[in-house]
Amino acid sequence: SIGGIIEALNKIDSDGGVSANHTSNVTSTATSGFAGAIGHKLPPFSSSYTELDTIMYALGVGASIKEPKDLKFIYEGSSDFSCLPTFGVILAQKSIMGGGLAEIPGLSINLA
Repeated sequence: SIGGIIEALNKIDSDGGVSANHTSNVTSTATSGFAGAIGHKLPPFSSSYTELDTIMYALGVGASIKEPKDLKFIYEGSSDFSCLPTFGVILAQKSIMGGGLAEIPGLSINLA
């Protein structure tokens, strides 16, 4: 009922929050090392790509000249040439591999 919802919301306001897990406020030793990572700012990153980069990506994920709907991703002369929306993943990977991730305090990452 609405009365029950209002009562629960009032309890949240008065108690400062409700936790279904009684251990949720306990700091785990496994995650306490990540405290330095909270609020850490990554360095600025910029990247560029060419038409060939987007075409090679499209071909790599299965675009084909046999599919007319794929031509806009693999033929730069197409009137609506564009890159696949998932190409953004490649740019994100470049930023991670660019060194920003390894600089975050409390993280120990081996990308090898």
